[in-house]
Amino acid sequence: MKSTFVLHNGKLTRRSELVFPLEHRYLRFADGFFETMRAFAIHVPLFSLHFQRMKKAFDLLLLNNEQFPDEETLLFDIQRLIKSNKHFGSSRIRITVYRAGEGLYATNEHAIEWFVESFPIDNTTFVLNTKGLHISVYEHLTKPMSPLNSIKFNHPTVNILAANWARQRRLDDAILINERHHLVEATSSNLFVVKDKIIYTPPTDDGGVDGIMRRYLLTSVLMELGMQVIDKSFKKDLLDTADEIFLTNAVQGCLWVVGYHQRRFYNDIAKQLIQELNNRLLYEHH
Repeated sequence: MKSTFVLHNGKLTRRSELVFPLEHRYLRFADGFFETMRAFAIHVPLFSLHFQRMKKAFDLLLLNNEQFPDEETLLFDIQRLIKSNKHFGSSRIRITVYRAGEGLYATNEHAIEWFVESFPIDNTTFVLNTKGLHISVYEHLTKPMSPLNSIKFNHPTVNILAANWARQRRLDDAILINERHHLVEATSSNLFVVKDKIIYTPPTDDGGVDGIMRRYLLTSVLMELGMQVIDKSFKKDLLDTADEIFLTNAVQGCLWVVGYHQRRFYNDIAKQLIQELNNRLLYEHH
């Protein structure tokens, strides 16, 4: 089922009617940020964490959030959109916020506009990928170690180039590096590497997105499962000796990596985490 409606500045609008003039900053500069999340029926797990990250994005990009809904109203708007699009199973929600008006780089306009989209997803729970991902490290460009990269701003050029580089090589994803050659993240997910029963993940200071699922796993799930996690910088040589690699994001939950070059990996922890996410984020609400 396709998406018939979007919410534009809080108003339910048909997708075909949403038009931007060529002079608009959203088209000319991609001046803003976006947020993606997963909905199960009208339940949106970890929505408060998503809203907190959006507040951070407003501050980093000098956007005025007075015209943006509060947390309760935004959640109600999302649920209204899901119902209008009849996405009652599961859906991916994308919120896009951008600076309004025209102008060049500098502008006196800090007002915002925003829209929300919903897209149906077949699975009604988090499901671990049955075919493991094959990955490699993208080293042609580096991702800057900048606070801006902790949010999802609207022009992630390095991520786009890395994703296309991986596709050209028939890989499923690519791992980004920063100027110190530390591994940062995958193109749309955070990175976790397991070695000798210790789980390593790059710190967000290395240039990665402050992922909602990553944060939830670090502050809740992994700790309560008694798993040892180290949040530290590392380079690609760790992948050569890893026991398991998995990726995380708010839409898919957890993704199993089966191959890096000639190395092959199992999915013991990834499989356990998918079960935990379903138990903690879905079933208690249904």
